[in-house]
Amino acid sequence: MNVKGAFKFNFNDNDLSNDQLNKNIKDMLALNGNAILYPYIRSLVEDISMKTNTFPAYVLLTINFVATLKQGDRIKFKEINLDK
Repeated sequence: MNVKGAFKFNFNDNDLSNDQLNKNIKDMLALNGNAILYPYIRSLVEDISMKTNTFPAYVLLTINFVATLKQGDRIKFKEINLDK
């Protein structure tokens, strides 16, 4: 299962280098992007597993993304190009 989100960010980036801008966007995506998409993933997994009628519905646990980020390197990014 793949779930993709399309997000738009508006920054006042006059004072930011490309590296700073990329870091700000990655930080926002790591927390907010995951927190926004995860409830949909949980719902999809439960719905699909329930419809098999073979197993009981599988419910993913809730995740505290702030705590996960504090543990370091638990959230990985695919290569993204965020050039201005």
